[in-house]
Amino acid sequence: MDVPWLFNRLNEIMHIKRNDGSKLNILIVFDDVVSQLKDLERDQLINNLFLNRRHILPNATISIIIATQKYNLVPLRFRTVATSLVLFDLGRKEM
Repeated sequence: MDVPWLFNRLNEIMHIKRNDGSKLNILIVFDDVVSQLKDLERDQLINNLFLNRRHILPNATISIIIATQKYNLVPLRFRTVATSLVLFDLGRKEM
């Protein structure tokens, strides 16, 4: 996961202005990166993204999706700010 690239991109987005004054909608999808999230759990930039995303970009709303096979491997501090969970029970054949 390239955290500096992600924040550089968010900084670029910060300067975008919509003609109608409405906020931008940004969706960030973390797919199968749970082990990297665990390693980055103490990273200040990642913590700001997950815990203070409403304040990162004044002109945008940031939503985050974490796709993982093991919910309990997502760091607790990130799970506690989740607003929704979608869980699927996979049979042994599907795994």
